[in-house]
Amino acid sequence: MYQFGHVESYAIKPSKGHGIEGIWKEAERVDGYCGHVENPQPPVQVYGCSPREAANRAANWAGQAKDAKGRKLRCDAPCLLAGVLSYPRAGDDWDSFKEASVRWLKGKYGDNLVSVIEHQDEAHPHLHFYAVPAPGQTFDDIHQGRAAAATAKRAGERVCIQRAAHGKAMKVWQDELYQGVSRELGLMRLGPKRLRIPNRREWLSHQTTMREMLNEERRFRDELLERESKLQGKEQEHSTRERSLAGREAALDTRSAKIAADIRGLNDLKGEIDDKFSKLSTQVELERERALAERGRLGVLEAELNEREAKLNEREAEIEAKTPASIKEQNIAFKGLIHAIVARLPEAQLQKLGQTMNRDHRQHLMIVMTSQGRDYNR
Repeated sequence: MYQFGHVESYAIKPSKGHGIEGIWKEAERVDGYCGHVENPQPPVQVYGCSPREAANRAANWAGQAKDAKGRKLRCDAPCLLAGVLSYPRAGDDWDSFKEASVRWLKGKYGDNLVSVIEHQDEAHPHLHFYAVPAPGQTFDDIHQGRAAAATAKRAGERVCIQRAAHGKAMKVWQDELYQGVSRELGLMRLGPKRLRIPNRREWLSHQTTMREMLNEERRFRDELLERESKLQGKEQEHSTRERSLAGREAALDTRSAKIAADIRGLNDLKGEIDDKFSKLSTQVELERERALAERGRLGVLEAELNEREAKLNEREAEIEAKTPASIKEQNIAFKGLIHAIVARLPEAQLQKLGQTMNRDHRQHLMIVMTSQGRDYNR
């Protein structure tokens, strides 16, 4: 099984052959335009618009396009690119072929690709695709064979060289189709005639060899993909670990910065404490000096008091010695009387009594009342 891909360009009113109207009617199985099909069936829309709409878009583009000299485009100038991609009826990967073909066509023609349909009513299932230039583009922009020929013409090459450039460019188109679609599905790039294989046996052997090579390449590619997946997994794991380490490092940096800030705060606090301690030490030293001075003063005062007390004791002794015995007895009797009176009279009467006494007797009355828990208000 080998690939079949073909592309053509069509005009509104060609000088010979089919125009865009015949193309879209053949694609949509309009009566009178599909006599080569024994049992015509409506096409299956695969992508974009219908072939009729594609032809209308091509006609609209041709109506506003200009040729290289700026003149209105001729009615026999190409405006619609149409192609066929066929798959062997004996194959079992039609859906994969269709999906891969549409993907390749989108990549090849981009927004210029406007329609893809499917036909199942002929010998082999196939796709028809249609591309239209955008405003501001030329037809050569979407047809690489015509673009190559035009380049050769502008370079002044002969017509045979221009045709060779066209053929070479379209061979590249076939190679791109093979690499993008056919190869992965086991289709040969060229058929037995082009390869000059003389008989069917050698052709089948060639296909078997190519499929084995393709399967070996697929296994090798799968191994590479598996290894790449493992490497990506390890890379992701390493990336995760690196992010984790970076996070931990950032956390450590944050913690280190906080500790440094705390240390600076503690140093500042220590400085404040040292200042306060220094001031307090100075104040304590001053208080100590004042206390020592006060102690010295109190010592001097205590010495004076002791001296006065000694003198008072001496005087009291002298007075005691000079006091007659009768007076001493009277004093003792008076003190006993005071005790008896305090025990019997209320505080109010005691206070009135104290007002009639001299200072020494009143002092003694107050001492006795205090000793017995009584209160004397002056």
